Amino acid sequence: MSDYVDQRLSDLRLVLSGARARRGQFRLFRETRITTTAYDADLWIIGSSHVLSFSAGDATCSEVLTCRSGEAGSDPDVEVAHDLSQVRIERAIGDAASYEIHVDTARYDAEALRAEQARLVADLDDDCLLHLFPPADETQMSPMTLLRVEKADDGILSLSTAHSYPQDLAMVVTRSTIRVR
Repeated sequence: MSDYVDQRLSDLRLVLSGARARRGQFRLFRETRITTTAYDADLWIIGSSHVLSFSAGDATCSEVLTCRSGEAGSDPDVEVAHDLSQVRIERAIGDAASYEIHVDTARYDAEALRAEQARLVADLDDDCLLHLFPPADETQMSPMTLLRVEKADDGILSLSTAHSYPQDLAMVVTRSTIRVR
């Protein structure tokens, strides 16, 4: 089981797999489950970012944004992106669904990062999971993972995440969409 680690942007990777993520593989800080007649999805804030684990019948996938190399998995179907400055990936999930993710990394000065994180936290609603992690030291703000469900119905699951990296003065934003056919 993975625990929280001090996150550095240089260690961050996006791991995509054709298999569902296993709950016991991670330490979960926050979680929710979405179930429709067409699919079910588990959304977790973990010790080193977030997990989306999805299935629609026999079609399965997982998205893991992580700073821990051991969480990459060993499936032959694993795809890993290390440079997350700007990423766009599209792939089929069997015949049942399509998956798309956009990842953008923005750099800030310390005050602008603090303001952006405060803005995101102030805009929380019932469709959000939020966890603030321990700061590296008393002079820095707390790293944040925010997961927001944008849309969840029988035909689509859309979510966005924001991950702040105060030591690196950066924020990584993801937007994931799964369309069920």
